[in-house]
Amino acid sequence: MKSDKLKIVKRILIIVILLISVIFLLFNEHGIIKYLRLSSEVDALNKEISDINSRIDSLEKEIGLYKNDLDKIEKAAREKFRMKGENEEVLIIDEK
Repeated sequence: MKSDKLKIVKRILIIVILLISVIFLLFNEHGIIKYLRLSSEVDALNKEISDINSRIDSLEKEIGLYKNDLDKIEKAAREKFRMKGENEEVLIIDEK
């Protein structure tokens, strides 16, 4: 009878220790939940870095085109800055 009670107490003690260990592993400052959250955040930041790097590459290519192509510079000046060339007239069309 005493050995049965002792076995039950040991089992309960082991279950409690295991439960506390699992809770500690999951919810402490360096726990699994925080690790998973930080891991997903790192993945998102790496994707953002990749997107920014590809944007930088495309902008560097565009800069190279502007450095070497006068027609492209002229076209950009006309479209973005509404400039006109020599001996040209600007017609303004008022749509009502």
